[in-house]
Amino acid sequence: MILANNIKNILNEFDFTDSIVTNVRLSDNLLDLELILNYYWDIQEGKEECRDLQITFKRYCNVKFHIDKELITNTGTEQQGQNYSWFTIVRFEEPEDKRINIYTTDYSIPWLSLDYGEIILEEL
Repeated sequence: MILANNIKNILNEFDFTDSIVTNVRLSDNLLDLELILNYYWDIQEGKEECRDLQITFKRYCNVKFHIDKELITNTGTEQQGQNYSWFTIVRFEEPEDKRINIYTTDYSIPWLSLDYGEIILEEL
């Protein structure tokens, strides 16, 4: 079910802070980037569980991921639970038209930065 299909509605109606990115993948057409997340604020609003939401960036380009080398090198099982927080959103912004920055562990360097043609938010 589509919840919003433009950035203005998404930013006005949804707060992705503390939501956890659970998957990043290319769509079947390989032209769109899909970001799956566990939407934290559902629990805060009295629901029993969080929804899984998908943000689709249609016709994405100029994608940049910043992944700290600690995330790559810490693969031990006791450390994996700690690494999960590497994918907790701390800030979600549109610094300029048709550009998104998503921050996880660092407020100054985006974990994901990309340009897009359209954006769609869906409940899975």
